[in-house]
Amino acid sequence: MQRSTFRKAVFLAVLSPALVLRAGPKVSVNHDAQYDFSRLRSYAWRTHPVMEKNPELAKRAIAGDIVMSLANEILMGRGYSPVDAEPDFYATFFVKGTQEEEATMVTTSWFYGPTPYWSGATQTIYKKFLAGTLVIDIVDAKANRLVWRAFCQDEISDMKERHKNIAKAVEKAFKEFPPKKPN
Repeated sequence: MQRSTFRKAVFLAVLSPALVLRAGPKVSVNHDAQYDFSRLRSYAWRTHPVMEKNPELAKRAIAGDIVMSLANEILMGRGYSPVDAEPDFYATFFVKGTQEEEATMVTTSWFYGPTPYWSGATQTIYKKFLAGTLVIDIVDAKANRLVWRAFCQDEISDMKERHKNIAKAVEKAFKEFPPKKPN
């Protein structure tokens, strides 16, 4: 994927409306196919630009702790070293929950009367739910350029169990980091 195409895909992913899936988090990953991920060895965490502009998002410390803890475990397990200065890449993320509403139209029909006659009615059912979004970015530290992004969404049906949603999203996202080289 060329850089301009990658930027457009990333831009569209962030602006796309919430998708609601019942089978666990939906995770989509984009990366710069021209980038050499094999040279990355060390990383550091930094605040995501979205969180810098929206400090109220940073108040969700539990979600952030889960993301960073699990991501650190995964990254270190793959040989990446966390450092305090001069990393090869920055890992950054933001977590957001928004109240959403889903409308479903249900049509019922029935057969009645002495002669064949079909009739029906349409009803709209509204469901309110909390949609969770997690974005994880990998930024080349020297060029200060986004090279990999995971965009994760899920419905949070039980606030007491939201840590499981976050953990699943982080694990699914990092299954694709670093990206595999095309054959």
